[in-house]
Amino acid sequence: MRAADRQALNVWLSQLADGDRDAFAPFYAAAWPAVRALTGRMLRDDVLADDAAQQAMVDVFARIEAFDPSRDALAWTLGVATWRCRTLLRSQGRRREEALDDHSAAYQGDSPETMAAAAEERQALRDVLATLAPDDAATLLASVQPHLRDPELAPATFRKRVQRAMNRLRAAWRLRHDP
Repeated sequence: MRAADRQALNVWLSQLADGDRDAFAPFYAAAWPAVRALTGRMLRDDVLADDAAQQAMVDVFARIEAFDPSRDALAWTLGVATWRCRTLLRSQGRRREEALDDHSAAYQGDSPETMAAAAEERQALRDVLATLAPDDAATLLASVQPHLRDPELAPATFRKRVQRAMNRLRAAWRLRHDP
């Protein structure tokens, strides 16, 4: 970001801290690309990064009275965004959200035989999921990763779609793996 743009951010954020709400739109427009780029690099997931960037901007405006005009506005704003990303990553770690990969941390203390069996089960699940319609696979993925869910979809509709996708997954599993 150019020095003139950083100086403008300092002015707008100082004006916001002083209660001038007209500075909101220009500050947001100038700060958003930097905040979104930071969250994208930290989270490596576009949907999650968008959500984190939006929440970080809300946090900036909620904590505006804590801004010290003698500090750099961009650095302060990116610090708030970094805090938001780290909080999100910590909460995911506490919930132990993990991808279905062959090196899952859940199996590190198990025997080699148990780890091999788990890897075979995960591969079998991937194979069966690949036979489903893309909408069914996306619905099942959204059921275990809520940030992927369409926010405009009614909860009852989503539950019904999950139920139907699970029924199709069970049927596909039985065709492949049950005698």
